[in-house]
Amino acid sequence: MTRCFFDTFRGIGYHLQNDAGLYVEHSLGVNPGRSDRNSGWREGSDKLKGMGKIDPSVNTTLTVGWALTPWLQLEGAATLPLSDSQGGQYRTALTVIPFQSSRDTLVVQSAALFGDARYMNRFYGVNREQSARWLFPLLCARRILRCGEQSDMVTSVYAALGNVTERGLHLAR
Repeated sequence: MTRCFFDTFRGIGYHLQNDAGLYVEHSLGVNPGRSDRNSGWREGSDKLKGMGKIDPSVNTTLTVGWALTPWLQLEGAATLPLSDSQGGQYRTALTVIPFQSSRDTLVVQSAALFGDARYMNRFYGVNREQSARWLFPLLCARRILRCGEQSDMVTSVYAALGNVTERGLHLAR
C-alpha cells in the first residue's frame, strides 16, 4: 500500500507498507527553529533571551516501522537537516492501541528522543559566549554524557537530562 501525504507536522512525503506490517515513510519538511522570546508559531521562551535564535531549516525524515499486530507498533526515525548544519535528531517509539472503534481510537505511545552532538549543542547547549554574557553554566554535548567512550555521535535522551530554566540547563542527578 502506498500513500502520499502533506501536513503541517511532517511536511510532504509518502508512506509504503506491505501486508506483513513493515512500513517506510519518507518526508521533506521544515524545522521552525527556536526563538529566544515567547512565540506563537514556534518554540521559544523569554527565559532564553540572549541565547540567540535558531533559524528554520529544511529537513528530511526517514521512518522505518513494523506493525506487529493491529494494536502494537515499533518505529524508528531519523530527521536530518538539508539546508543548515543543525545536526540530526532521532526517535524510537512503541505505540499501543488499547481501544479502537469505528469512530474513536485511543493511542498510547512511549518515545525516546536522541540527537547527535551538533543537534544537542544547538538546541540545548550553552557556548562560551552565551555563558559569559548571561552567566549560564557552560554546557556542551560532550559533557552531557559521562560514560565510557564518547564520539562525534553523542546521543542522549534529553527528557532525562533536565529542564531549561532562567539559570540554564540543569542536569538530572
